Amino acid sequence: MDRKTKRETFRHLKEGYSFEKKIVHLYTNAAEIAKDEGAKEAAEFFRNAAKDEKEHLRKIEELLMNMRD
Repeated sequence: MDRKTKRETFRHLKEGYSFEKKIVHLYTNAAEIAKDEGAKEAAEFFRNAAKDEKEHLRKIEELLMNMRD
């Protein structure tokens, strides 16, 4: 991969990481609200969605770390 492409890929991954962090926060907050309102199924759905997004964060972080080497 040439330097320009690597820089662009790195930038895109960082943008994706930032977006995923926001989504984790959104789903976590939604789960808390649903729980407070007694909507157990919705709370579980949002908790699971946040968990999935955290996995995306982990994978993106791993890719970013590997690109720094």
